[in-house]
Amino acid sequence: MLGALLIWASYIFFVGGRTLGQDGVRASSSAKIILNMFLASGFSAFVGMGLKAYAFGISKYDSLSLCNSALIGMVSVSGVADTTENWCAVLIGAIAGVWYVAAVGLLEFYRIDDPLEAVPVHFAGGIWGLFATGFFNLAQGALFPKALHQGTFMGYQLVGITVIVAFVSVVALPTFLIMKNTGGLRADKAVEEVGFDVVEQGVSAEFLQAVRDRIEAKEAQERKRNALADSEKANAA
Repeated sequence: MLGALLIWASYIFFVGGRTLGQDGVRASSSAKIILNMFLASGFSAFVGMGLKAYAFGISKYDSLSLCNSALIGMVSVSGVADTTENWCAVLIGAIAGVWYVAAVGLLEFYRIDDPLEAVPVHFAGGIWGLFATGFFNLAQGALFPKALHQGTFMGYQLVGITVIVAFVSVVALPTFLIMKNTGGLRADKAVEEVGFDVVEQGVSAEFLQAVRDRIEAKEAQERKRNALADSEKANAA
């Protein structure tokens, strides 16, 4: 919670302080930018936390959902916070909350381990943020019929999404492959079983070895069971 609060406060003032553009002073003041950040973050937190509890059948609201829903709202509105209206920031944040829950559901479906939910916040939030910039920009957004160069401006956002995803994939994929082949991608099985937080508090090497032995015995039993099942299938065939 403290970490999320520090990020939240830093991000608001980081974006709110960007009042200078490439060609001069921006039209919007820091006050409007920060207000839009607050609106998007607040509505995203409200929608994301409630929707996640409903979608996943969680009986209690959890702090992780609250923190990450608030963060994805800020990520989503940051690209257009100075060039959109307050009601647009509300919509961007509310949709970001839905986007967050959908991204968490995809991770669960494909069994991808992301305990801090960094992918929903930064990857999914970043993609929606670029779309939101293309939709809600008052001067060129696709949502406003009288805006100039709507198609071209939205095209910039689509190109940006494509280039960013391609660049990150090219850089990250070899890194993860090297880590996987050198054994640096996963922690020790005993540490995974017990939990990093417990191990950091201090456990004996004998305890971890006992946990490791139990895991290996369980895996050996599972391999034996699978081999027996395959043998029975082969005999039946």
